[in-house]
Amino acid sequence: MLNFNRLEITLLSAEQSVRGPREFRKTSSPWGIVETDYGPINYESSLEQSFLFMMLADPQTTNISHQPIQINFQVTGSPRLRRYTPDYLIERDTETYAKSLVASTPQHQLVSSEQKTVRGLSAEQIDRMEREAVNLDREFKLIEQDYSTDHLDLVLAVGYLSKLIDSASVVRYLARTHPEILSEFQKIAQLRAAA
Repeated sequence: MLNFNRLEITLLSAEQSVRGPREFRKTSSPWGIVETDYGPINYESSLEQSFLFMMLADPQTTNISHQPIQINFQVTGSPRLRRYTPDYLIERDTETYAKSLVASTPQHQLVSSEQKTVRGLSAEQIDRMEREAVNLDREFKLIEQDYSTDHLDLVLAVGYLSKLIDSASVVRYLARTHPEILSEFQKIAQLRAAA
């Protein structure tokens, strides 16, 4: 049972798509087929085509299937059975990423108590990776704190400048004595208004 904003959905089944890709119809636009290392793959819109090309360009993509399964479900309170067929199933090589996460995680943070081993890395290299990960995390938190403070200062300064520019007497004074500063203040105020 899934719950989305008070809409309960019961998953009935997920099965191999019997229908497969829909047949090409002349009234539809633009449908086509891309020949890939994984075989021919259909697309039914320019959005699907763009997504398909992005996945084909990604070196971690290991396989692409078009409309691989059909998901049957029912919304609670409705007698109607519904179906959903995902456009694609993308299989990716996440093993390398997962191994690097394990390698850079300190031993005491791992669920398994057995000593971790990473093929191709010595214990000294693993220790160095762990220290670098801790340092990187610490530096990221410092940058995040500085960014928060700097961002707050910037928001306050822009708000203050916008209030200044709203005053006709301030604008007249700056126009008479410092037109270049007035010009910059107005640009900043316009950026805030656009955001």
